[in-house]
Amino acid sequence: MSTVSGLVDYVVGATPAPGVYCLGDLRDDAQLEYLNYFKLGRGPLYSLYEPYHLCHLEVPSTIGAVVGFGESAGDPLGAPSVEVCAAAKFDLPTGTTLDGCGGFHSYGLAVNAKQARDCGYLPMGVAEGCTVRRDIKQDTMLTYDDVRVPDDREIDALRSRQARMPSSSSNSSD
Repeated sequence: MSTVSGLVDYVVGATPAPGVYCLGDLRDDAQLEYLNYFKLGRGPLYSLYEPYHLCHLEVPSTIGAVVGFGESAGDPLGAPSVEVCAAAKFDLPTGTTLDGCGGFHSYGLAVNAKQARDCGYLPMGVAEGCTVRRDIKQDTMLTYDDVRVPDDREIDALRSRQARMPSSSSNSSD
């Protein structure tokens, strides 16, 4: 049995929505035989898609489990291992005020959390409202040094608080 690490991503605008798409890596010979028999291919990588995810039906039972039985609705797996960082969609001139997720100025790239921290990459969720300090070439990863961050934003206070948490400074998947 192999050790598996996970990655979670999402797609905006896919249809039909909401759906769940999963890529799975399987190395168990017995299971590979069954998946091939069911016409899913020879593996070891499998693509699975469920076009409808009925989360509105799951919410009441989740609330009941939390309130009635003290169960957790989701437990963190530890320190973040991936950060979504902003990259320039096109050449950005000095003075450009960045829009946010799904906007025209930047797109997000998944980066190892330690690398993002060490390189000072600008998280996608922080980019909105930042002003570019110098000309940035298309497809360049944006860093905190590349932008002026607006004053007194809650997101910046929360990111600073997160950075001071003990679990944020170390990461088992680095």
